[in-house]
Amino acid sequence: YVHRIGRTGRAGREGQAASFILPVEKYKLKGLAEALGRDLSPEPLPMPEGPLEVKAERAQAAMVTFYIGGGRKEKVRPGDILGALTGDAAGLAGTDVGKIEIHDHFAYVAVAATVAPAALIRLRDGKIKGRKFRVELVD
Repeated sequence: YVHRIGRTGRAGREGQAASFILPVEKYKLKGLAEALGRDLSPEPLPMPEGPLEVKAERAQAAMVTFYIGGGRKEKVRPGDILGALTGDAAGLAGTDVGKIEIHDHFAYVAVAATVAPAALIRLRDGKIKGRKFRVELVD
């Protein structure tokens, strides 16, 4: 059958269409060319010059998330967590802190992966609302 592959030329203009086939599908080209009344000679895909680099390592996430064992019922607010992270001259930059979610008895905070160790130390060793809370890295 002939499959319409979409608009290739609009408003009376000419356009080009490309169909990708596997080597085992080359036999289909002849029938398609006859049905369309056109020459459909296969062309190889353009390949970049030089060796292709393949990265085997997993890309590191830009942000990591921490679980904090205190939430709305403990009167923890987003500003309290932000203050614990950025509060003094040695604190993190506000731009390194992402989304803060407050639930009834726990909270999540996203921080830039590059500052995660410092953020973990600040949250574990510091206080939020004058209290220490359990803090863990979320996988």
